[in-house]
Amino acid sequence: MTILLGALREAGASERAMELDINTEWVSFMTYDSVRDPISPPATKLLPEFRQNGGRYFNTDERDFVAVSSR
Repeated sequence: MTILLGALREAGASERAMELDINTEWVSFMTYDSVRDPISPPATKLLPEFRQNGGRYFNTDERDFVAVSSR
């Protein structure tokens, strides 16, 4: 079991999943803490080996992404 699969299972995901990206250079999964700084929230990578930085989603570009927010 990969580290990511273990993290998803702990979060309550089922065993059916989709791969983030086959190209490891582009995989990213970040959370942002808007409580600490609502203007420029610091990012935390799900796994430290993800190569992309947390600010990549604050720039205009063409890419697919999913955003999840709590109420």
